[in-house]
Amino acid sequence: MTFTIRSFPLLCIAVHCIIQCGAFANDISNTDDLSPKESTQPLAQLHKPLPEPLTSFGAAVLGEYLYVFSGHDGDAHGFGKEMLVDHFRRLRFDDPNAEWEELAMHDSAQSTALVSDGKHLYRIGGLSFRKTQESDKSEFDSTTFFTRYNIEKDQWDELSPLPQGRSSHDAAVLGRTVYAVGGWNLQPDETRDAFWHEKIHAFDLDKPKNGWREIDLSLIHI
Repeated sequence: MTFTIRSFPLLCIAVHCIIQCGAFANDISNTDDLSPKESTQPLAQLHKPLPEPLTSFGAAVLGEYLYVFSGHDGDAHGFGKEMLVDHFRRLRFDDPNAEWEELAMHDSAQSTALVSDGKHLYRIGGLSFRKTQESDKSEFDSTTFFTRYNIEKDQWDELSPLPQGRSSHDAAVLGRTVYAVGGWNLQPDETRDAFWHEKIHAFDLDKPKNGWREIDLSLIHI
């Protein structure tokens, strides 16, 4: 069948469900020797809540920490720079009593992708807002940010920006390559004609001078 960008999320969900169901079935088959006490152990623990309600944030796990980047903290359908959370935080997830730690912040946005290569975190794109010259109205602005967070130095380093703005997209690291998939390119003067990305952009972390390369999904068949 033809593989398109819009079918990509459904394919990922299907694969994830198959894997999880297989793991669940395997766990069930190995519970015959569990005592009632062992089988009733809690499977989850509550941690400290975020300081504010939050949606459309970037998140990733690196080491023993969950990292949460920016996001939206306004009315359900409101938008504007003032509704973006200007915080980057982390929480040690193996300690239920751990507090959220404040980290060095990058430019705030919602619908941002945050991924890890096992050593660093990478912020990719995201939706910001800017004022137009004609009025005080906020306009959508899908950003081209590609930045690396150094956990040891608590600092962001700018890398080669995306060729085009992306927001509401997904991203992943496979091997040493970062992939940015899907998403909108919303710009102040082109909001009504904004397009959904039908091509993947890939960045080789070991060859940063090569920049981003484009992968046309219309050429992929499975």
